[in-house]
Amino acid sequence: MSRIKNKIANKRIKKDAEARVEVFRDLKAEMQQLIEEEDYVTAMDVMAEIAANKKIDTDVMYWGAMCYFRTGDYNRAAKWIDNVLTYGDSSRAKILLAAICIGEGRKEDG
Repeated sequence: MSRIKNKIANKRIKKDAEARVEVFRDLKAEMQQLIEEEDYVTAMDVMAEIAANKKIDTDVMYWGAMCYFRTGDYNRAAKWIDNVLTYGDSSRAKILLAAICIGEGRKEDG
C-alpha cells in the first residue's frame, strides 16, 4: 500500500515541478518581450514574480540589471550584475557593468 502512495506522491511532485518550469518559461518570455518593447518597469515586475517562484537564471538576472540601469538605479543594476557574474561568465554583463561605471562618473573603472 505504501508503494502505491509513494508512486502517487512522486507523480504529483514531478507534475508540480513540470508546471513550475512551464510557468518560468512563460514568465521569462514575457520579460524578454517587455525588454524588447523597452517597458522596463513592467519587466521588473515580471522579474519579481519570477524571483517569488524561486526560479531564476542568468538571463533573467542580466535583464533585471538592464532594467535597473535603464531606469537609472545604478546601485541595484550593479548588484544584479554581481549576481550574473557569480553564477557564470557573461561578456554582456561585463559591458553593462562598464556602462554603469561610466554612468556614475568612474571612467577609469569602466
